[in-house]
Amino acid sequence: MAQVTTLHANGVMGIPHAFTAKTPASAAAVLWETDHDSTLGEQRFLKGVAVDGFPFLLFTPAGAAVTTGTPTGYVTGDDGVQATVAATPVHKGGGQWTVDLSATEMDADMIGLVFSHVSAVSTQAWLRTR
Repeated sequence: MAQVTTLHANGVMGIPHAFTAKTPASAAAVLWETDHDSTLGEQRFLKGVAVDGFPFLLFTPAGAAVTTGTPTGYVTGDDGVQATVAATPVHKGGGQWTVDLSATEMDADMIGLVFSHVSAVSTQAWLRTR
């Protein structure tokens, strides 16, 4: 059985600082906000607003950083049909990768993401939008 690492967008690794919104100048500049009702202080992304540079980590089963190759991202919105993320992930260093998420991919209340690589343990993340 494959191992899966789960990341929750709750500020781990400074996640809120890693995102920028692809919005017109007249649109709201806020991409995320803290849900103060949650003990996790989770960040909520804006529904239907593209995200630049969503970060995720990839490591081999032995714990070494995956730094080469091409990961594949998968996205599911609101328990819909899983699709391949349109953008190609980019390695930033030390096993950290980023991928852009389109406005269409972000157009759901709950978004599930899975990132896989032939040399890595799959990683998943889920995002709530507002």
